[in-house]
Amino acid sequence: DATLASVEATSADRLRELAGMAEQALAGDTAYPERRHISAVTIRFQVDQEAAVLTGVGRAREQVRRWRSTTDPGRWDERRYLRELVEEVRALGVVDRTSASSTRPG
Repeated sequence: DATLASVEATSADRLRELAGMAEQALAGDTAYPERRHISAVTIRFQVDQEAAVLTGVGRAREQVRRWRSTTDPGRWDERRYLRELVEEVRALGVVDRTSASSTRPG
């Protein structure tokens, strides 16, 4: 759980930094105020990424709690979990049905 806690803390720190950057941009306290619209989009993108990291940490904790140890997942079915993951990615339309590593052209 130490690794997950570290990832969570790093992501939370980054979210605080991003909120501060957004506040600075709102106040006009930026080196390039004429590019504030670009900052707004890129900060949102980064916030979304960090929010996804926090969601992932929560999901990982939920799974890890079911394990007996890091070398013994007990009855937790990692194969089912991996199949669900592949299906989730396929549903996004970036992977074809024959290979999880191929990307869709165009």
